[in-house]
Amino acid sequence: MKLSLFRLAGCIVCVLLFGTTGFAQQSPANQQQIAPVQEGQNTAAAQSPSYQQQLQQQQQQVVQPTQPQGFPLPANQQEYIDQLLGYWENTSDKISRYKCAFTRWQYDPVTCNFRLPGNNQLVAAMISKGNVRYSTPDKGMYEVLEMWQFTAPPAKPGEQPQYVRPAAQDGNSFVENEKWICDGEKIFEYDFQNKRLYELTLPPEAQGEGLKNSPLPFVFGAKANELKERFWIRDVTPQSLQGQQYWLECWPKQINDAQAYQKVEIILSREPFLPISIHMYSPNYDLKTNPQKMVFQFEERVINGTLAGVADFMQNFINPRTPFGWDRVPRSLAQQTTPRLGEATGGGPNSPPTLKK
Repeated sequence: MKLSLFRLAGCIVCVLLFGTTGFAQQSPANQQQIAPVQEGQNTAAAQSPSYQQQLQQQQQQVVQPTQPQGFPLPANQQEYIDQLLGYWENTSDKISRYKCAFTRWQYDPVTCNFRLPGNNQLVAAMISKGNVRYSTPDKGMYEVLEMWQFTAPPAKPGEQPQYVRPAAQDGNSFVENEKWICDGEKIFEYDFQNKRLYELTLPPEAQGEGLKNSPLPFVFGAKANELKERFWIRDVTPQSLQGQQYWLECWPKQINDAQAYQKVEIILSREPFLPISIHMYSPNYDLKTNPQKMVFQFEERVINGTLAGVADFMQNFINPRTPFGWDRVPRSLAQQTTPRLGEATGGGPNSPPTLKK
């Protein structure tokens, strides 16, 4: 099962971060580690065969973004945002190699509308685990290694919801079906369902820009001016986390970003000043009627790892072989549909700015 609304079949986390046989009926231990905002009312799960078509029609209806309420920011708040983005960019500039693991929660009330009885929190329809790799200036890799699909509510009160690893169509393997690679000159996107490896050769003028079109653009090499050109940004850090984390709410200014998400929330840790979580809201997100979104959490971050592992690390970005039985399909820039998300990296001054808002 795949939520095509965001279609992160690749690398959406790259810009900001710089983030058995048979079915095992169990829930990954960290499923509710990040607790998104409680939303909507508890109803029975629903299935609609025309849902994907409806979703595509909704995306096509997205018009030119308009400035959200509350913008432009007061001068002192804008100055604070400018300092945060500048600090983030300074941190990113000091990263040459970066890797991390991630967990992704996909919330879709159409395929899973079960809510926990205790807090009415919507349960994830799919939970995925994977890795992100980055090497300056323009190499990135995003890969999902495991996927777990919601199957049933908890068997007993107090237990976790039940999940299984979805099987491939042939029933002989599990679906681990997202991988995206950029080597600076080409972008490779794996289509596991159709057994195709898409290969896009970037023209000279576009080389170095591949990571901006990754599934996680916010993870790789954050640039303050570029972020301000693409988003209206404000600080939404909870009072209880002031000085410990930095929460940025980003609303898209450009139509292609608006077609991928309504807004993005980026949570930066104090040290290193990098994303620890990204929340992506669907283009037609509504708290009550359409609480569809993705939540990423980044863990096991390694920045500028030891030279002893550089050779193995760089293998991630070498021109991949076409898997047996697959077709290798050339692609043009016009066909490149992977959404953008953010960029970031690590290292930098001793502490983030402390300007009072």
